[in-house]
Order: sequence, then structure tokens, then C-alpha cells
Amino acid sequence: MERQEAAEHLELVDRILEQSSRRLYVGGEFFVVWGCESALISLLFQLLSDGRISAPWLWLAGAGYAFAVAFTVVRYRQLAVCMERKSWLQREFLNVLWLALGLTFVTQIGAFGLYPGFAGGGLWSFSASFVLFYIGMHGNRAAIVGGMLLLVSLIVAAFMPAVAGYALAAGMLLGDAGFGVASLLATDERAHRHG
Repeated sequence: MERQEAAEHLELVDRILEQSSRRLYVGGEFFVVWGCESALISLLFQLLSDGRISAPWLWLAGAGYAFAVAFTVVRYRQLAVCMERKSWLQREFLNVLWLALGLTFVTQIGAFGLYPGFAGGGLWSFSASFVLFYIGMHGNRAAIVGGMLLLVSLIVAAFMPAVAGYALAAGMLLGDAGFGVASLLATDERAHRHG
């Protein structure tokens, strides 16, 4: 077997293994952006509730939301180009992610009276923990830790309503955004090892 032919066979095997991988790698940048935005919203509403800021400060939450949506659309379009090379597991993860976030959005908007105040933030934290535990089931320990941090923040918020916004903000920052940072660092480390 010629050297060129062997290299082509190895490349083919590498692509097959990449597509059949049982390990789930995710775009950590989405978790960083949305974790920070969710933390900002909970923090601003807690500060407003405590009388430390006035209502006009809430425009920051709207600006952060607009940024997060724009970032998601642009980044998703960039990633869609290479989507056909993703494994079945990667595509399933995206389906679970969009399903969990879509249902949470519809539930919160459609049943707004059922989730007043910080209950809406708790609903988002629960949804985010569900997504992280799904990722964790596929071998990602950082996702399990992130999901546990989100659940702990929910428990603290439930039993200490005076600081519910702070607890939910900390959960989203440490659990969701923290997982995103860990994922980005792991991706960067894999790139250095293979590059």
C-alpha cells in the first residue's frame, strides 16, 4: 500500500470514528452567552426587588437578550455549514436543546400567571439543568457538575425566597456559563493535541 493511499484510508477511518463517537461535544459559546444573560436577568430583578436599582436599569436585560439572540443566530449559521459532518449524537443533542428551550419559552409565555416573579427564572434553570444532564449522560462530567449547580441554586431559591434572584443568577453563571467555559477549554485542549 502506497503512503498516499494509507493516509487516505486513515483519514476515512478517522471520519467514521468521529461520526460514530459516543461522546457529545457541544458549542460552549452558547452556554456562556445564555448563562450570562440568564444570570443578568435574575440579578437585575433581584436588585430591583431589593430597591437597589430602579426600573430603567432593566433595559440592560433587554439589551443582553437582543445580543444573545443575535449571537445565537449568527453563530448557528456559521456552524450549520459543517452540520452535515456532525454525528447522529450531535444532531440529537441539538434537537433536545431546541425542544427543551422551546417548551420552556412557550410554557413561560403561555402560562405567565403560573410562574410570576422568580419562578420563571427557576423554570429556565430547570430546563438548563435538563440539557446539561443530557450532555452529562454522554460522558461529559463538567455538564453533570453544571446541572447539579443549577439544581442546588433552585433549592436555595425555593427555601430562601429573599435571595432567590441571587441564587438563580449564581446557578446560571456557575452552572450554565461555567459549563460553557469548561467546554470551550476542553475543545481548545483537544485542538492543541490534534493540531
